[in-house]
Amino acid sequence: MRLASRWLNLVQACRRRRAAISADSPEKFSLSNADFLRSPFFREVVAALQGESKGKEKSPVRFVGGAVRNALLGLPCKDVDLATSWTPLEVALRLQARGLRVVPTGLAHGTVRVVGRSDGDEAGGGGDRESCEITTLRRDAETDGRHARVVFTDDWAEDAFRRDFTVNALSFDPVSGEGWDYVGGLVDLRGFRLRFIGVASARIVEDYLRILRLFRFVSQYPRFVADAEGLRACCERQGGLEGLSGERISSELLLLLGGEDPCGALRLMGRWGICAVEGWHFSERVLSALERMVSFEREMGCEDAFRRLLFLVAFGGREGEDFRKKLTDRLIFATLLRRRFASLDKDL
Repeated sequence: MRLASRWLNLVQACRRRRAAISADSPEKFSLSNADFLRSPFFREVVAALQGESKGKEKSPVRFVGGAVRNALLGLPCKDVDLATSWTPLEVALRLQARGLRVVPTGLAHGTVRVVGRSDGDEAGGGGDRESCEITTLRRDAETDGRHARVVFTDDWAEDAFRRDFTVNALSFDPVSGEGWDYVGGLVDLRGFRLRFIGVASARIVEDYLRILRLFRFVSQYPRFVADAEGLRACCERQGGLEGLSGERISSELLLLLGGEDPCGALRLMGRWGICAVEGWHFSERVLSALERMVSFEREMGCEDAFRRLLFLVAFGGREGEDFRKKLTDRLIFATLLRRRFASLDKDL
């Protein structure tokens, strides 16, 4: 345990040195076609957080993560996140001063959710509201493979190096109109390459759920190819999945199964011997049938990740294994999951 802790500390120290070097020579890019840049809600959020610059020529707020990645790919952005050098308390105060509703979803980790005004507010009704999460720049002080104790920082490069994949570490400053890449994400984005930042094994040890996130990403974005180093690290470190909660495993598997190519991701897991849970094995016959099912769902406009999970539970596992019981015991979807599996038993 002490050896692992020392190793992680060494990796984090190396990462900070790389971040210091990358901060001096990041690759720049521009972004002008993203819908969120034209949104009145996000313009108001950015204006609230802009304030006085908190450092030499640094804007205190940027768009980060999947929103920037998808905008560069010309894909829709479902979730838009921002990062800032302001502390969570400062973020909340600035947003509330603008009349925006603040939800402290994860203050311990530096995250605040902001909810915009809906069209129905003035009429006293409901209506759809735009929202986003704003996270203070941070670095990991301690990790145990499940949770991290973070320390806030004002270093954008250091924050980028703590993320999972290079293509998820891009940031864009809406005020200057400049994008920043500290980790080689633009090159990987152009080549549709999925690569962990730095040492793949070290990224996984910090949070073992990143193993499943890799395959979820492959399912959601089938054009991307996971690099061999990352896949080898997933294979070698998959034992760490046993220490994660059933809720976290379940959530990732449903996101994987709800992707554009879940069967491709499941086949890749099979080739590398990755077991999300004990007994996680599916024959080519089962995967081909699932592929037809996914195609039919799309044709009928009724895609359902949970239905796909039920299908795998019914027909997955190796011969002679009670895969269904293993899965229901591991994926703690509480009473709802067990009832749906019980219902499946009656129908088979």
